[in-house]
Amino acid sequence: MMDGAYFTGRKEILEWINQTCALGITKIEQTCTGAIACQLLDAHFPGNVQMSKLNWEARSDYEVKLRRARDGRSSYPRGPL
Repeated sequence: MMDGAYFTGRKEILEWINQTCALGITKIEQTCTGAIACQLLDAHFPGNVQMSKLNWEARSDYEVKLRRARDGRSSYPRGPL
């Protein structure tokens, strides 16, 4: 049987992202550039993502912000988040 976490709705996910990152996003599609992923990583592992090096103006899939975040990936703690 699958865990209930697999059935979390968009509204709940958006509320969690908005609370965690102090944002006001209204659509899940606004997370597609990777900015939210970088902010969540920085919230959970402070200092491991060089936020100043991210391309905050990226608007398309091929300008993925995570490209810069991967540089520090090896310093993340091992194990579950």
